[in-house]
Amino acid sequence: MERTLLFPYQRTLLWGLVILSALLFPGCTMIRFAAFMIRGFDAPAEFKDLKGKRVAVVCRAPVTMNTDQALGARELAERLSLLLQANVPKIDVIDQQDVADWTDENNWEDFREIGKALDAEMVVAIEVDEFSLQRSASVYQGQAKLRVSVFDMETGDRVFDKQPNQYLYPNSGGLPTSNVPRAEFRRAFVSHLAEQIGSWFYSHDPRKVFASDTNTMSLER
Repeated sequence: MERTLLFPYQRTLLWGLVILSALLFPGCTMIRFAAFMIRGFDAPAEFKDLKGKRVAVVCRAPVTMNTDQALGARELAERLSLLLQANVPKIDVIDQQDVADWTDENNWEDFREIGKALDAEMVVAIEVDEFSLQRSASVYQGQAKLRVSVFDMETGDRVFDKQPNQYLYPNSGGLPTSNVPRAEFRRAFVSHLAEQIGSWFYSHDPRKVFASDTNTMSLER
């Protein structure tokens, strides 16, 4: 099982909370709290019906897309596909190359067209309304506005829907553009988005999702 890596300041914070719990909640309650803080727990998926299904992950960039948006959309679909394949039991995620080949060669409007063409049972559809990497000319801060849906191909219904959510990365500020190559920051931002989206579809340690934002420190040089 993959383990969450914490920075020293995160470990200090966790141990501080453990000590505080010992003062406020003596006995067994403190022991349970300490075990959670050290080992974590798995939060349940919001949507569990991808289990055992053949699934297409499709990410659509804005019509007037720039290079970052085009690459970001493709990388997000690839990263989310890997996370779903690794974490959802018995899922069969359609290869992203097959999805990309079909979308590049066909005119389409509805995500369900892709699902039908590729014999998918479910389609995870990501609509990118906004995607940018810079807050200013000298500062990286990823910004994205996404709508994530799941379509059941048997009924044609939208069975899961997250209305457009705004994401910032890192949430607490930016990184100097001189410190990080653009492609490296974009991949880190996309990975953070994929972790956020993926956590809706499989059980996960909430600390890991939180850490995907704070771990931008590792990008700085």
